[in-house]
Amino acid sequence: MKNRIILLCLSLIWILQSAYSKEYKGASRAPAYPLITLDPYISAWSVSDTLYHSTIRHWSGKKFPLKGILMVDGQYYRFMGKAEDDWQDLIELLKVNEPETSFTNECPSSLWNTLQYDDTQWEKGRGSYGKPGMPYNKTIWDSSKDHIWIRREFTQNSDLPADSLFLQFTIDKSAEFYLNGEKLTETVSNWKTTRQIPMDKQLRKLLRKGKNVLYAHVYSQDWAGVTDFGIVSLKKAQEEFPVTATQQSVEVLPTQTVYHFTAGNAILKLTFTTPLLLDNLKLMSRPVGYIQYEINFTDNKQHTAEIAFSLSPQWCLNYPAQPFTTQKKQTSHGMTVLMAGSKGQKILDKKGDDVRIDWGHLYLTSADDGSTLYIDSKQDLCYQNTVKKEQDGTLIIGYDDIYSIEYFQNWTKGYWQQEGNIDKILYQACRQKKEIDRQCELFDQRLLKQAESTGRQEYAELCAIVYRQVIAAHKLIQSPHGNLLFLSKENFSNGSIGTVDIAYPSMPIFLYGNLELCKALLNPIYEYCEHYNWSKPFPPHDIGTYPIANGQTYGADMPVEESGNMLILTAAICQKEKKADYAVKHWKLLSQWADFLISKGVDLDDQLCTDDFAGHSAHNCNLSIKSIIGIAAYGKMALMNNDTETGQKYLNKAREMAIQWEQMADASNHYRLAFDLPDSWSQKYNLIWDKYLGLDLFSPEVYQKEIDYYLKKMNRYGLPLDSRATYTKADWILWSAALSDNKEDFQKLIAPVYKYIKETPDRVPVSDWYETTTGNKVDFQARSVLGAFFMKMILENR
Repeated sequence: MKNRIILLCLSLIWILQSAYSKEYKGASRAPAYPLITLDPYISAWSVSDTLYHSTIRHWSGKKFPLKGILMVDGQYYRFMGKAEDDWQDLIELLKVNEPETSFTNECPSSLWNTLQYDDTQWEKGRGSYGKPGMPYNKTIWDSSKDHIWIRREFTQNSDLPADSLFLQFTIDKSAEFYLNGEKLTETVSNWKTTRQIPMDKQLRKLLRKGKNVLYAHVYSQDWAGVTDFGIVSLKKAQEEFPVTATQQSVEVLPTQTVYHFTAGNAILKLTFTTPLLLDNLKLMSRPVGYIQYEINFTDNKQHTAEIAFSLSPQWCLNYPAQPFTTQKKQTSHGMTVLMAGSKGQKILDKKGDDVRIDWGHLYLTSADDGSTLYIDSKQDLCYQNTVKKEQDGTLIIGYDDIYSIEYFQNWTKGYWQQEGNIDKILYQACRQKKEIDRQCELFDQRLLKQAESTGRQEYAELCAIVYRQVIAAHKLIQSPHGNLLFLSKENFSNGSIGTVDIAYPSMPIFLYGNLELCKALLNPIYEYCEHYNWSKPFPPHDIGTYPIANGQTYGADMPVEESGNMLILTAAICQKEKKADYAVKHWKLLSQWADFLISKGVDLDDQLCTDDFAGHSAHNCNLSIKSIIGIAAYGKMALMNNDTETGQKYLNKAREMAIQWEQMADASNHYRLAFDLPDSWSQKYNLIWDKYLGLDLFSPEVYQKEIDYYLKKMNRYGLPLDSRATYTKADWILWSAALSDNKEDFQKLIAPVYKYIKETPDRVPVSDWYETTTGNKVDFQARSVLGAFFMKMILENR
């Protein structure tokens, strides 16, 4: 009997140890793989399933070259990066060197596109053209005008390149282009994309030595007018190291991406780490990422091996053609570092979406014994080490942006600079590397374990894939008023900074990770309203265009949307903190916004909501839900502040409105998209906050009818947003799925999203707006809204 008890105890110990030591897995396939993801500017991704089949890219798609070579027994193996065909400027885009051009918004005579036309009466501009608030608008295009005509004169003295020629342009809506009096093409495009049209034969025929004139007539019916154009050639790439290693595996964890390769008799493990640990703000905000390698051999024989990395100065340039400098130096802490930066150093000079940083300096360093840091003939920053029998090493990539944000006319430094200058940061990053590794590994395993227990392996992988994408779309600073500000950049959209309806879906990841970051998401809006002359009875949409935060630049307001968002998110913070102190600090504004929502009623007028790509929508049922929950959230915060009379008043009003809503929106077996559209339907993702805040405004029948209906409307890659189209938003699907308390239903609703992530042909950081029938992205990528994926986790850990 005694022996049996001992055996049982030993078995129990083994079971407990096995459970404790289980390694939770990340994702093995992602649309793009996060490598070094520091902030909206320094964000490097692999866009192919093997690390050596594509050039490393910025989240926007522009090249961020980073290469890795392993030499084993005299044979070179490329394990990272690839030479790709490149665009060479013949006539640069206007936004590069800002040449003078002539333009008019009034319809000119029919001779405007001839060489002989006299344009002396036209206005003069420099750089690209855009309507107010658009990126690159060095010359303002009158927002009241739909058309613009531009003449660009240039001199061509050199011979044309042998490579194929292309017309290159960025426009919104449509345009027609002419060269030296002959029409080149008519085309349509989206302002977020720079396009190249092959026109080698036409361009060679029309281009001449001496004076040339390139003309454009561009049409844009709305606020998103933008114009830029030039001529480029496509230079074919020549790969210096054509033989590749063999990639055996890749795994995406929340803070790390891990690759395994074989190359000859060598085994290479490569780990990219960005320590975005939400509970350590100083570490999270450090502009530092790591590349760690471990090399072993498959036998006990002697081998010769070297490993080398090269980092391109394009990481610190907005355009590859910009002039730059490189330098090797010793820091004040005795470290050898390589650095690169633009010659111009125009700090905080650019704003917009498709913009990369070109001020401050890029750094490459290492603390490895025997390693060599040097600048090669192409001016790349390079690391090299001769490998012994078994060896590991670490590269450290850092970025000193000097100033990060212009915040209401104040140039503001990144929060990381509270620790010291970049020399000190690099020194600490090197000295603390082992401890940082340990913290990242513990964090990754804890997050994956919680996610897997919440929604199985598929859900854990989704959370791992988006984790760094979400956090790196922000910048942490401190305001002149002493508050933390966690400023989002609306990536691959309009580049807005501090957008309220971006904070709304992003919030769950920060409710999971750090309540101070939740407050820091809302603080910019509160400060704008309380200190910087925002006078409307509802919150602003944004506080500017990244990185310039001097006030709203979005062309339209979202009154109900943003009022509901601010009330709901503030209540979520108070519930998490178990006190109303944060709300009390801003009570006047919260009261104003709650009363504004009550004045709008249940059946809303023509409003713009966060799904603004679908246009204005009157009588929108889902937006009405948000408004009702916002009113109730205010009531809940009043109760938390011991104001029973106010709390009950607003909660009762919200309950009354919710009853009205259920009657007006009812469509028998589901609820409508709009109150006046009986045959419509939509995801009611806003209901999730009724559940999270424990308000119980809407009956359980509403939840169950919606879930049952959603399960009937699924396509191959997910649940459409509503009855108007087959596209969807991944963030909203995860919220709609979380409405169900049935884990099987939750799993059924997220399974197609997982399938989309695994099969989408678009190799970009995860797009939240995509087609449920094909898995193709419609628009958007690398956005922080996918913090919404963490909603199920915070619901189960309230």
